[in-house]
Amino acid sequence: MTAHVGRDVKVEFALKSEGLPKPAAGDYKVLGMMRAKSLNTTWDTVDTTADKSPNFTKTSLLTFKNVEFSGDGVSYDDDVHNQEALELAAR
Repeated sequence: MTAHVGRDVKVEFALKSEGLPKPAAGDYKVLGMMRAKSLNTTWDTVDTTADKSPNFTKTSLLTFKNVEFSGDGVSYDDDVHNQEALELAAR
């Protein structure tokens, strides 16, 4: 897991419906007024252990990658901070 002080790392976001093309460079907005940010990546697994597993060892396969972003900061409704835009798009 990585954690950063809000002033050290810029967070940009662009939200679109799944069926639309990837966002263009001009579609991204900077998320402002954050004190701390963290990014955590984990993998889901499926148990593949069976009666013929070698040496009775538990085995598994990776299935899906989960990426979680979290942060805290001060809430402002100024357009320059893009907090309301993110909140409306995420609903």
